[in-house]
Amino acid sequence: MKRLILIFVSLTCVLMLQSSVASQIYQNKHVLAIGINKYPHLKGEDQLTYARKDAEELVKLLVEEFAFPKTNIVTLYDDQATKENIIRELDNLTDNQKVGPEDQVLVFFSGHGQTIKTPIGGDVGYLVPADASVTLKDNSNPGDYVKKCIPMDKLKQASGLSQAKHLLFLVDACYSGLAAGAKGSRSEQPLDKLKDLRAHDIITAGLKSEIVKENPKWGHGAFTYKLLGALKEKLSDANQDSLTTGSELSTYLKNSVPEIANQNPQYARFSGEGEFVFEHQDPVSLDKQSPRLYFVQSQSEGKSKGFKRKRKNQLRLNSNQDQIYILAIDNLELDRIEIDGKTSSSKKPTLAQLRSFDDVSVKDNDDCLLLSLPDQYKDTDEIQSLKVDVFDRAGNTTTKILKILPPGEGTLVLQSSPIGAKIYLDGKFHSYTPKVIQGVAAGSHELMLVQEGETHSQTITIETNKVTKVNHLW
Repeated sequence: MKRLILIFVSLTCVLMLQSSVASQIYQNKHVLAIGINKYPHLKGEDQLTYARKDAEELVKLLVEEFAFPKTNIVTLYDDQATKENIIRELDNLTDNQKVGPEDQVLVFFSGHGQTIKTPIGGDVGYLVPADASVTLKDNSNPGDYVKKCIPMDKLKQASGLSQAKHLLFLVDACYSGLAAGAKGSRSEQPLDKLKDLRAHDIITAGLKSEIVKENPKWGHGAFTYKLLGALKEKLSDANQDSLTTGSELSTYLKNSVPEIANQNPQYARFSGEGEFVFEHQDPVSLDKQSPRLYFVQSQSEGKSKGFKRKRKNQLRLNSNQDQIYILAIDNLELDRIEIDGKTSSSKKPTLAQLRSFDDVSVKDNDDCLLLSLPDQYKDTDEIQSLKVDVFDRAGNTTTKILKILPPGEGTLVLQSSPIGAKIYLDGKFHSYTPKVIQGVAAGSHELMLVQEGETHSQTITIETNKVTKVNHLW
């Protein structure tokens, strides 16, 4: 059975890129980013403008400049950021099967917060999820917040149960100072030792009594605006060692945020004596050339398969076919592939050898990225189009339209002058000209005519129940 093949091929420089951003401190890195602009159950005046952008820009920065793997990033934006979802993802940080003892975890929240006075004179802080129905200006009824919001103590609880070596909470919300609780002292030991010790810290946007600000001039909340600048420009790397610690970052934010807003960021240590570390990567030159994308077709069956690149984006689709493959070549790590706008499997190959642009050798199907073909493309007699998008790590995109021809057969009439040319169809010798070949599978085929050492090659398209004629003059 003929199949379309999808293979990811990353050249040598990809391996160099991956090794250059490998962490020397952590076995793995994880991010939970929450940003909420839209609160359907709150008043119009309580909607936010830049909270989601705060989270999105931080995630982008962590991936591009701090080598946080996209596969370990969980984002909850707007209606996704419900109380149930946030608590579930915080609980996942305590799962030893997901977060290891040598891992780094960063949790970011940008949205509303609230402080509730208790009957005995204390304060309790809450993060307000997207599905909360509370009155922000009326905090007299603790019951509403207990039922519908997330106590800031939940952050401390997740920290206490997580085995991550380093964990940092960044909270850009009103009245978030309560999340910090008691302040922890910083160790004066060398970083070489501190980076190996447990460190679970939190930095909040302000005091427990402060309302935090966002402004179109910054395009962010004041806290996140300064946070992004600190990390992107290495402004918080006080000793310029390309490592920003949690302590360095908190010191910078405590000094810089009050310069633009009436906010006083707070730092606290939940547990440990070590230091959370942002590892600044050396600048990576990201090629802005889009990845090349080809459709290739199997030329043989067996344990070792060869594939031929198709010169046109037209391939015959068998009615019982349920998988599709593509060849994508890039000098950067390929990020993902989408079919008709839907992200496909993220399975990566273990081996794929590029011999030339026309022939590719793979060991077995484990070397390919298998994609399930949508049902609407199966068992149909109509010619259809399939949109394929390939994205690389630099953000470059290549889009091609694959024209899918339905199952069927047609007739091929071949003539040449002089006669007697050898006929090769899809790489296999068939006969000599002139020749009428019936029962040729509908779809694209590679035709080659050979006459006294001279070769003529072209791609032909066979349509169901139609005659295709080729007459070549030498």
